Amino acid sequence: MKVPVGAPQLNEIKTLSKSTTLVSKEKLEKLSLSNGMVLDFFVDSWMDFNDLIDNFPEDILKKDDLIIQKKVIEKQDSSYVYFLNITDFLLPGDNAPYEYAKNTIQEVLINQRKIEFLKNVAEDLFQRALDKGEIQFYN
Repeated sequence: MKVPVGAPQLNEIKTLSKSTTLVSKEKLEKLSLSNGMVLDFFVDSWMDFNDLIDNFPEDILKKDDLIIQKKVIEKQDSSYVYFLNITDFLLPGDNAPYEYAKNTIQEVLINQRKIEFLKNVAEDLFQRALDKGEIQFYN
């Protein structure tokens, strides 16, 4: 979340940001409309670390702040207070969850099928040409 420093309900927002309940999320959504907050939920989806970092100003959130653990991070600059609630994480080298890797897996499988199809077409065309005598071999 990105909340203006002078937001009138900042303390309530801080409390709600630490919760993952549906009621808290609904309250945060309502507060975001009235306080000019930028609110993104990634609850049911995984986010790449670099994409996460890109959502924060460069001097606000650093890799060292994200010593991986489940926690709430709160940072502030002159204009905004930033909240990040980490509920789960994977370390480099861990297997990606299916939900995160699903699109990549589908693309790989489709590409493999395309390659196999093109290979079969080329072999079929070659065999047809060979059968019709359109191809000659010279020693």
